[in-house]
Amino acid sequence: MSDNTSISWAEASLNFATGCTKVSAGCANCYSLDRLIPRLQAMGQKKYQNGTKFTVHESAMYEPLKWKKPRRIFVNSVSDTFHEEMPNETLQRFFQNVVSATPHHTYIILTKRPENMFDFFDQNRVFIPANMPNVWLGVTAENQEMADKRLPILKEIPAAVRFVSVEPMLGPVDLSAYGEWLDWVIIGGESGPKQRIIPVKYIWDLVLQCKQMDVPVFLKQMHDGERLVKEPHIRIPGETEHKQYLEYPTVKL
Repeated sequence: MSDNTSISWAEASLNFATGCTKVSAGCANCYSLDRLIPRLQAMGQKKYQNGTKFTVHESAMYEPLKWKKPRRIFVNSVSDTFHEEMPNETLQRFFQNVVSATPHHTYIILTKRPENMFDFFDQNRVFIPANMPNVWLGVTAENQEMADKRLPILKEIPAAVRFVSVEPMLGPVDLSAYGEWLDWVIIGGESGPKQRIIPVKYIWDLVLQCKQMDVPVFLKQMHDGERLVKEPHIRIPGETEHKQYLEYPTVKL
């Protein structure tokens, strides 16, 4: 657990699970699996002794109960909260004993397994409402294929905020079919030594889509030629000034 994070759109991370399994093209050069977790394991950190094998650390989930200051918390940044091996009972306790008990925090949950997320909330809706006001639910859509596969499932899950992370962006993505209900879009180019470079035009097009749909957009990083620029200032077609798009959603209840 870390009461801080390098992820620019969050203010803290909460890792009560570590390790994961690659499921799509966006996972190919995963920073957590390929670099971060092996490094922490080599440093002898007990939490990472199992390396990239999915492992639950349930005691870590209760840390936010100690935090008085409100935080945007990225849940399981080095894993997937809805991994196939995540125990249903662990998630029940997380939502009932932590999320419900800390309404001053916002919990941001991002998954590549929306079908598992749907099943969890559907099967536990008697005890856990999916539209908890301090829970934001999102899916990764690194390309159009994953957008069209994962977003329709996300649409069926009631939530205070539903969002998509187009990171690592691996090609052009058209989200116009989802604009009526989508609350937030995160965009980011791939980092690391094996990064797959994307044209700036793909970024322009998606930011412009968000503006036309009136959906807040957070442009985390993008490629400018061979260089990766974090939180860049860009000028999209039709705009006269370079702007930094670091927008957040409005909670709709």
